[in-house]
Amino acid sequence: MIRSIAFAALAACSSGKSSAPPPHNAGQQPGEPGPPETQRYAKMTSEERCAATAPRTRECTTDLMVQLVHSMPDAPTGMDSALRETPDVDADGAKRIHETFCVAEPQPNAFSDAVVACWSALSCPALADCVEKHGGI
Repeated sequence: MIRSIAFAALAACSSGKSSAPPPHNAGQQPGEPGPPETQRYAKMTSEERCAATAPRTRECTTDLMVQLVHSMPDAPTGMDSALRETPDVDADGAKRIHETFCVAEPQPNAFSDAVVACWSALSCPALADCVEKHGGI
């Protein structure tokens, strides 16, 4: 199942291409929302948790997908390089990929909860690594 999600994510990356290279420094930007408040987050539905964490992953889509590929024991050779060479996805594509990550894990809320735990990661590769270590990938 994870393998098919990775291919779906790669396909989403291929649509709506941008000519800008993918950003790799995802420190929180001024004016962007911070992590959800803990007590409020605990009461959210899975869909609400997914929506609340989307702003944090928006610029890190490629790194999250590369981390997913690295976690796959039978990933095709060169798939991570192909992802890195694909121009960054547009906002709609990033949202769709984020939503796919939210529902892909067998443990409910695993991805969203990992994103919240890793919110302060200073770069996209650090966020992706942290999300995997927290069981979100």
